[in-house]
Amino acid sequence: MVMGMIFSIMTNPPNLVMFYGHLAGALVVVAYYTYSGRKKRQNEKKRK
Repeated sequence: MVMGMIFSIMTNPPNLVMFYGHLAGALVVVAYYTYSGRKKRQNEKKRK
């Protein structure tokens, strides 16, 4: 994903639509893993 962001911003002219699409995708992935990790920790606390 990072390489795609670099390639899209380094073109002449920069392909901003593709860059922001990659950025949004990366943020969705980070948000999902943060949410699922938090949910998993909450479930483990309930079981104890």
